[in-house]
Amino acid sequence: MGPQPRSAPGRRPGATSDEAAEIKRLEAKAQVGAGRRPGATSDEAAEIKRLEAKNAGLRRANEILKAASAFFAAEADQPSRRSYGSPTPGRCSEPSRSAKS
Repeated sequence: MGPQPRSAPGRRPGATSDEAAEIKRLEAKAQVGAGRRPGATSDEAAEIKRLEAKNAGLRRANEILKAASAFFAAEADQPSRRSYGSPTPGRCSEPSRSAKS
């Protein structure tokens, strides 16, 4: 095996390829921002992310409301716990004594 290439002092091996990849990524990002390349700009990407989070929250709220609606609809379909033959609270079920005289 031949001699290994030396990296510059203070640099880790492979750093130049990492730097080249980062430069390419930043260049592509700049081209998108300038409209020379298709894609979402940083501002658009941030707005999309914000809207997706809001959409997820609204979907969760909608599921909660659907569950609550189903719960109350099922409760409304059940007969009342109070029987219809029982007297109204606060009223006496016996005829008053003054009415008999």
